[in-house]
Amino acid sequence: MTLKGHGGGVQDAPPPAIVDTVAMRDRQSDLRRLVRRDVGVAGFGALTSVWLGGLWAAGRFGFVSSSTASTVVVAVASVLCAGCLWWWASGPRQLLRDRYLVLVPVFLAAPWAVLGLHDLGASTVAVMLSSALGFTAAIALGIVVASRRR
Repeated sequence: MTLKGHGGGVQDAPPPAIVDTVAMRDRQSDLRRLVRRDVGVAGFGALTSVWLGGLWAAGRFGFVSSSTASTVVVAVASVLCAGCLWWWASGPRQLLRDRYLVLVPVFLAAPWAVLGLHDLGASTVAVMLSSALGFTAAIALGIVVASRRR
């Protein structure tokens, strides 16, 4: 294929771009797999957070031992929060700003862990973690809102 140049001369057109459809399909399937796993982690974390709230309430109402309930809540919430943070941070760097769904269970489970710590007698630690959680949630919300305005 030839094109007329600005000076009236004839130039060869650049060859058409070759698109690697296999690589594109692989990237799409990898992204689809990542999204499915993120949704699974978020769903499991949200259900676990609801269970933690029920367990903490059962301890407060006297259905189970309050100290046992608080100990289990703190242990499970700590593992859940660490797991969600690890899953978010170990993902693709270019998608970190778009994968906040994985962090939702952290903000659902952390209050139960703070309440459990308070029940176990670590009120100073509970206040520090509560403050850190609040500031972190505010920062995350600000980043989400700012990135959506672009």
